[in-house]
Amino acid sequence: LETNDHELLCIESGSKLVGYLWHSINENDKSTFIYDFFIFPNCRNNGYGKLAIIALESQLKSIDIEQIKLRVAYQNQRALKLYQEVGFAISGYNMSKKIVS
Repeated sequence: LETNDHELLCIESGSKLVGYLWHSINENDKSTFIYDFFIFPNCRNNGYGKLAIIALESQLKSIDIEQIKLRVAYQNQRALKLYQEVGFAISGYNMSKKIVS
C-alpha cells in the first residue's frame, strides 16, 4: 500500500465491498499496469467488473494517462471476455517452458 506510484482501489456498491483493483502508473509512457483485479465470487455477474474498468479509465483520462496494460492467464476466459468487451486488444503472448530432469 505504501509503494510509490501504486494504488489499491476498493470496488464498492453502496457501502458493500465487491472487489479490488491494484494498478501502477508509469508517467514516462503515460500508462498504468493492472497487477490484480478481483470481483468477489458472490458479487460476479452484476456488471461490477465493467463499471470498475470504466471508472478507472475515466480517472486516468483526467490525469493524462493514455493506456491501460495487463496480463491475462490463457485459461481465464471470463477475464479475457470482460477485457475485450471494454475495448482491450491482445498485444502479445506470454510464454513459459517447464524444465524437466
